[in-house]
Amino acid sequence: MQCLSVFFRINFIYLSIFLSIFLFSCTGNPPFSEAGDDQTVSYQQSVELKGKTWDKDGDIFSQTWVQIYGTPVDLIKINDTDVSFLAPVSNETMMFTFNVIDSKGSAYKDPVYITVEASNPLNDTGVLLCADYATAANGSTIENNDVDCSLEFESINGDVVPFIQDGQTGLDTSVLNQQGFDFTKLNNDGLVLDEQEPVFSCVRDNHTGLIWEVKTTDGSLHDTSSRFNWYQTNSDINAGNAGFENDDGDICVGFDINDSSTYCNTHAFVERVNKQGLCGLTQWRLPTRQELLSIVDFSRTQPAINIDYFPNTATFSYWSINNHAAAGQEDKAWYVYFNDGSSSTSSKDSPNDVRLVHDITAQ
Repeated sequence: MQCLSVFFRINFIYLSIFLSIFLFSCTGNPPFSEAGDDQTVSYQQSVELKGKTWDKDGDIFSQTWVQIYGTPVDLIKINDTDVSFLAPVSNETMMFTFNVIDSKGSAYKDPVYITVEASNPLNDTGVLLCADYATAANGSTIENNDVDCSLEFESINGDVVPFIQDGQTGLDTSVLNQQGFDFTKLNNDGLVLDEQEPVFSCVRDNHTGLIWEVKTTDGSLHDTSSRFNWYQTNSDINAGNAGFENDDGDICVGFDINDSSTYCNTHAFVERVNKQGLCGLTQWRLPTRQELLSIVDFSRTQPAINIDYFPNTATFSYWSINNHAAAGQEDKAWYVYFNDGSSSTSSKDSPNDVRLVHDITAQ
């Protein structure tokens, strides 16, 4: 009996070892992944996601990056664990996970958050005055839109001045010398000038980082009298309609019928200014409608802009790069009307003004 007892004990030990090996081979250790640190990036910045995986059993079946939310981007594979993409033009936080699975189906995923900062922070409107709340219940029906924002009641008719109006908040209230805007004058070499300097070639917007062309009245390439048809050959930009290369002929300074580079269209004008190297810069472009609106001062009219920094601004329509979004309207593009700051669309063969813009980071 004693030998039999020893036999069963030995076999039980072997059985336990066998079961341990069997269960380990069936379950094993789970895999793990690491997606790296969260990042804050800028528009069009190249973003790299660097992943790591490990498994004590060396049993990794697959590993992949997955975008959970945010503006969809194209992930470019660098190697088995790393990918890259260009940050989209948005002010948002994007989430990605790095997922790993072993051959037994055990899975793990680690998240990483990529915050894309706004490419161009917004300016304020320039409005410093407020409106009253004119109703019969408050003693008057006479509206007044030029009220001192510090008042609780309008001084003439006693109407209530509601709080949290445009003129009571934002940059307008903190940078009064330029009504919330913050511009710097630049000479033709791109060097900073004193704000009292009467002669300058460009203006830098210190809020958005954009640099703007300044118009002249000297008959030069930048003369405010020049007009241009909307024209862009790049099919990725023109919505299927390039516009008009030479519809109105001699409507801009330097026009020569025998030289297409002098034609009065937006594309040719951009090329001429970049060749000139205005303010030492060579990547001037037609602005977006939103960028044009960022320099509109809605407290002013005729023109709706600070003429101390944007002299010779015509009270006319200035072309943007934006096409009309409606189907069947591809022959139209957006403009901003600097008489009052409004915007609309017109046919690309319309002769409008142009003010070019340059990104501060471009070289």
